[in-house]
Amino acid sequence: EAAPPPCSTLLVAGRNDKLVPCDETLALAPGAKQHIHELGHSLPCRARDVDVYVSFLERSAVRGDEPNAETAAAREEELEALEAIFSDDFQRDRSRVRLDRGPFPGDIYLAFEMRGTYPAAGGALR
Repeated sequence: EAAPPPCSTLLVAGRNDKLVPCDETLALAPGAKQHIHELGHSLPCRARDVDVYVSFLERSAVRGDEPNAETAAAREEELEALEAIFSDDFQRDRSRVRLDRGPFPGDIYLAFEMRGTYPAAGGALR
């Protein structure tokens, strides 16, 4: 049995997911906030779904001072991973990822901040 998550957690599960059944996803982190959608194995980007994600991130955000050396090193690892995933679309100086390719029209970005002790427990990604 999985332990409760050490930080704010949002599980996104597709009711029609054939790869990872919805109940298996929800069992990963008991007590986590859940967002169940009607699609399959996907992360929906409809306005109502994005509202859930933004609301969760806003509620989970913590305010903090500058990170200590350990937190700064962990954040650097996170940024390097994002840079490897998104390559030229990732802009480190502003911590944002361009999303206007494929089905996304216009200039659309995913922007985020690493707050508090993120990625350690007690921190938040906003």
